Amino acid sequence: MKHEPTPHHNGDIAAFSRSRSFVTLLVVVYHAASNYIYFGNGDHQRWIGFDIVVLFADSFFMPLMFFISGLFVFSSLTHRGPTTYLRDRLWRLGIPFLISIFILMPIAYYPSFLIYHWPGTTDFSFIHFWERTLTVGPWPSGPSWFLWVLIVFDLLAVIVWSTARASLQSLGSLIAKEGTRPASVFAGILIITLLAYMPFALLFGRDQWFAAGPISIQASRIGLYATCFLLGTAAGSVPFTDGVLAERGAVARGWPAWVCIAALAFVALAVLSIGESGGYALRCDMSQQAVLKAIVFSVFSASTGIATLGVALRFANNNWAFWRFLDAMNPVAYGIFLTHFIFIIWLQYVVYTSQMPATFKFVVVFLGALSGGWIVTRVLRSIPAVSRMI
Repeated sequence: MKHEPTPHHNGDIAAFSRSRSFVTLLVVVYHAASNYIYFGNGDHQRWIGFDIVVLFADSFFMPLMFFISGLFVFSSLTHRGPTTYLRDRLWRLGIPFLISIFILMPIAYYPSFLIYHWPGTTDFSFIHFWERTLTVGPWPSGPSWFLWVLIVFDLLAVIVWSTARASLQSLGSLIAKEGTRPASVFAGILIITLLAYMPFALLFGRDQWFAAGPISIQASRIGLYATCFLLGTAAGSVPFTDGVLAERGAVARGWPAWVCIAALAFVALAVLSIGESGGYALRCDMSQQAVLKAIVFSVFSASTGIATLGVALRFANNNWAFWRFLDAMNPVAYGIFLTHFIFIIWLQYVVYTSQMPATFKFVVVFLGALSGGWIVTRVLRSIPAVSRMI
């Protein structure tokens, strides 16, 4: 998740760092809101507006995160070599993943057990819960699934870099050359997104997950995540100032169009998704509806990812308060990603029996998780070994 910056233009680096911090912020929002969605099985206090929030975030933020994670892979491999690069990746990703699945996630999920305990286990202590989680299951990985997937992608990137480096650079040059016009950028990314997402979505369904203990991934998005990471790696093989991701490049110039397309696509996606959840399916068979939803999802995911980068690039040098907040968040974003889930579930547990409105509960959980993760990360980063990790 964390890669060393390269000596490209400062505005480019700021835009990518802010985009990554923005996605991390959305991850916290997503997890804080998920317990209060109207069509869900969480808290008894619910609001349909959170269904909109969750649908919006979930439909684009992880593909964008994988793309951003790939941007500095090529330069890091070139400067460090594959052995040092992999050692660094395993330190920054592998160790946090192991700590997460063995310590952080059991602590995070214990309140869920206290509310929805297994039959005959009401006297379980945390130690009993931890032992059963690891031996019997389920053994959820929470948001740390992202880490093991990124490790796999990094391993594949090393293989491609070692065996087909020229081809990877050729793809990067092609992206830079063909990405001079906003319309070409959108058409290309949309086609790639459709090809990467639709086959898996139609084969496995939108919501199915593959899981083997704490090793899990959403089946419908395997191809999409891998493709986004590959595109990011290829795009990062050429100087950003020369291509589509320049501050004045096609992505930045077309930001108003990306925002409009994303807004229209999201309206369509919300109508389809919430209508289906409410029992108001379209008058077509299930296969046709699945195809339509996959197309709309792809349009929204592609356009929103481009819009996020476009706005960040186009206004990289503006001194907005939100930019300053994301800049301040950047050093602790990875730590917040790793630790926020504990605060999310425990705070949801604390306010569970309260009759406060769902919106108020969300604010308590979101602010508590964001500030708690921020503070814990700042403390942990005061330890030299940990600061080199997160």
